[in-house]
Amino acid sequence: MPAALPAFRTLIDACCQPLPMSPAEDSANLADAGEADPKDAPILAAALAAGRSWLVTFDVRDYGTARLRVSEPGPFLEALRAELVALGER
Repeated sequence: MPAALPAFRTLIDACCQPLPMSPAEDSANLADAGEADPKDAPILAAALAAGRSWLVTFDVRDYGTARLRVSEPGPFLEALRAELVALGER
């Protein structure tokens, strides 16, 4: 696997970007609605504000939202690979 790290880094750099934090009020609303643990609500708020469709984290149990897909890295990469294969078949 270490040999795959350069390709993985290229993929991450091309597909992922850091997001600015959202206002505290947005985070509080998400926590109050049970969509995220209070400590993780700012992360969810930022992803939603940016219109993201995925949130990749090892703390999937801290999120209870249906507004985007919350996934651990492994299942995310499997889904991404399937999407790339489907694009290649077109």
